[in-house]
Amino acid sequence: MIRGVIEGAPFVSFTYTYRTGDSSENSEVTYTAMVTCVRTPPSPNMLVVTPEGALSGLKEAMGLGDLKLESEDFNRRFHIRTNNNRFAYDVLNPSTMHRMLTDRRFQLPMRFDNSNLFTWRWEALRPEWVEPHVRHLIDILRAVPEYAWERR
Repeated sequence: MIRGVIEGAPFVSFTYTYRTGDSSENSEVTYTAMVTCVRTPPSPNMLVVTPEGALSGLKEAMGLGDLKLESEDFNRRFHIRTNNNRFAYDVLNPSTMHRMLTDRRFQLPMRFDNSNLFTWRWEALRPEWVEPHVRHLIDILRAVPEYAWERR
């Protein structure tokens, strides 16, 4: 675990591991992720934005579709889940969507949840990735308009 402050933003980065399946049947699979987190203003909102994957069409067919925005390019590239559409629209405004389509850092997922902003990658903690991930999260936070944090 690595903790610190960059540009006034406290952060934590750690390795998260979880298992699925049954070890007694040799079907157990272990997943490992490097998770990096910074604090956000207090907010009850949850917003998860992940790059679209190969199973996106299947999810939609099963009724697990996501929020769609006005940009078809954005909708093809990203999957959006939220508990507050208004918050999602405020955060994912046209300027942010454009940035997300052109900035390679957005190949990483992001999650606003419980007054935190997270990103992760599927590997163990690598100290050399901590600062770039924290700076990416700070850039995301700076682009969120102040009114997005108001409870609605």
